[in-house]
Amino acid sequence: MKTITYLFIAIAFSWLSTSANAEIYAFDFKGQCMTSEFDNFIPRHEADSWAQTAFPEYRELGEKARMAKFNVQVAYDFFLQEYNWRSIDNLDTDILLFANYAGTRGDDCDSFNAYFWQNEVSAAEISILAGYPDAPTGIGHDLDVVGHEFGHGIYAAGSGGDGHLAGRALNDSVADMVGVTVRAWFESGKSFENTVVRANTFESGKHFMTNMRMAGYNVDVDFLRDIANPTRHGGISHTEDLEAYMLYVRSQNLEADHYEVGGITSLAYALMVKGGQHPVKGGDSLEPMGFKTSFSILMYVIKNKLPFNDNEDFASALSYAASNMYGAQSTEHLGTVAAFNAVGVRVAPIMPPAIPTEPPVPDVSLPTPDLDQEPSVPAPDVSVPTSMPTDTSEPSIPQSTVSALSLNGPMVLMMLGGVVVLLSMTVILLSGKRNKEVQAHMKDADVPLGVGLDTILQDNRKVEKTPSVPEPTPSVVKTHKIAIESLRLEINGYAKTVELQNSCVELGRTALAEVAQDLSERLADDPYISRRHARVDYYDTQQEVKITCLSENGLTINGIHELGVDEKARISIKRPVDITLGKTKITVSKV
Repeated sequence: MKTITYLFIAIAFSWLSTSANAEIYAFDFKGQCMTSEFDNFIPRHEADSWAQTAFPEYRELGEKARMAKFNVQVAYDFFLQEYNWRSIDNLDTDILLFANYAGTRGDDCDSFNAYFWQNEVSAAEISILAGYPDAPTGIGHDLDVVGHEFGHGIYAAGSGGDGHLAGRALNDSVADMVGVTVRAWFESGKSFENTVVRANTFESGKHFMTNMRMAGYNVDVDFLRDIANPTRHGGISHTEDLEAYMLYVRSQNLEADHYEVGGITSLAYALMVKGGQHPVKGGDSLEPMGFKTSFSILMYVIKNKLPFNDNEDFASALSYAASNMYGAQSTEHLGTVAAFNAVGVRVAPIMPPAIPTEPPVPDVSLPTPDLDQEPSVPAPDVSVPTSMPTDTSEPSIPQSTVSALSLNGPMVLMMLGGVVVLLSMTVILLSGKRNKEVQAHMKDADVPLGVGLDTILQDNRKVEKTPSVPEPTPSVVKTHKIAIESLRLEINGYAKTVELQNSCVELGRTALAEVAQDLSERLADDPYISRRHARVDYYDTQQEVKITCLSENGLTINGIHELGVDEKARISIKRPVDITLGKTKITVSKV
């Protein structure tokens, strides 16, 4: 009986320990045209129960849906194995997979599409449509396409923007990076250590496009995208081509295609991985960094939510990540910078912090003569000239000038001796004067002989009837500039420029109120924020801030660096700095 009880407990514990893992719930809609928005806003906390009861007739999976689910599982395993990243958002959120149907949220019944959907309240949903209806395989057979949709969730878990053209382009660019990386990893035996670059590594959607050709569609290429050369499918591969593209789009009254614009940063990632030159512009040849290093730099940005809203922001975030991971001026950091510079996204390498050194003090001392060596005396010239010239000029009278005075050894010793004598005499005179004053005080105060000098002075102060008033010390005018600096503080979406006297500001429920009451009010609801929680010192010349933690509750900088009470950190402010106090994030940036 006891054995059965233990077995039951073990089974229950095992079920509890695994129940936290995300589940992938797949539905096969058998090629139907699903015109209604059946998959919108399924509450994430109800996704499990919803999946158990919804569409029971579509829970049996055919080949297309099975392959789509298999590839979603591969992408899930990749992030869990390599980065301990749980599900799409690292929160063990269940994934709802809708496969093998037509209709993209509209009424056109298009079956050639795939997309990802999730927001703050909805479950993670991936839709892999049917592709060509009569083909035995569909879009879900391309692991890089399924990985691309999974990658949209990875992007959403970071802090990249998505509401404008640059943000949408980066969203698809990062998704492409995820798709090709997951496929390369899977084809290399699910081992990042063995992941290699093959001839078609950066081409995605090859299986789907092959089916398109087999179905009679007239397609020019046998892949959807090639991020190693975006121009092969009409994409843009360099920043200098972006302006011409936008002018063309406006002239034709068209909408810019974010897939095409995203080719710039996608190519930068491909150059990081495989090295080489820009496929169109040429230029310097880059050294390859490989998949593991390149993708780990990207994941550092995602995990730590480094902010980026456009290509320059994205390049700076990856450059910062590479510098933090491998060191400033490391091969990885410089390789990341070079890859983005190759596609026209300018980012400067992060230089290692300069080590402050004391300025060299010039040695002005006179050389010390060697006492063990006799001074050398030049031997007189006793040679007899062959002919004696006749000097008919008048004898010259030497002119005495101050500028011609030379300091030889004896003269220097005499000067030093004179200085010593003068100092000695000064000390003797001052001592005599001081002794007379002390004796006079002793006589007036009736101090017995043998009392020490300290006691005399103390007793003398006691019997003084009229205390001496020290002369007023003249005020010293500081010669350094006391500037008023400005920083931009953003709290809970509300931003304000704050002028700082003496270049510092304290953050806290009451401290900030002295500078900006409206900002301070946004901290009042966080019980974990102290009245004086942190101090920020701004150094304009170094473009740095020094952050000092004043609270026992601690703080976090950029989601990475944790500071305890009285701990300090310096960090560059060339990019915005996130300071998390309690549950509130305060973004500090330069105006």
